[in-house]
Amino acid sequence: MDSKELRIGNLINDNSLYTQVISDHLINDEYYDGLKGCLPIPLTEEWLIKFGFEKDDVEDYCKLIGEDTFLAVDLIGLECHIGVSVEWGRVPSLIEHVHQLQNLYFALTGEELTIKQ
Repeated sequence: MDSKELRIGNLINDNSLYTQVISDHLINDEYYDGLKGCLPIPLTEEWLIKFGFEKDDVEDYCKLIGEDTFLAVDLIGLECHIGVSVEWGRVPSLIEHVHQLQNLYFALTGEELTIKQ
């Protein structure tokens, strides 16, 4: 896992396979070595539901990210789509891990993707 992909707040599996939140002290240069053994968390239906995505009619998981803008994730093809009303565009890279979805969501909305309580 490349530490350059990570932002503060990203979720990863640490060396003991527990979920860990990246914090500012982990991002400092002296701690990068500790992240080398960490693993990305695979994006699954369970994670999408935790983040508040809902299943739609065509087997995608969607989340409203604006007044009429949706982010849709296709778990089979590992593709993300951004839709405004009925117009859709594909995100040009595959989203396979939780931290990638967190980063995309933040880039689109300026807000953190949080676990629904």
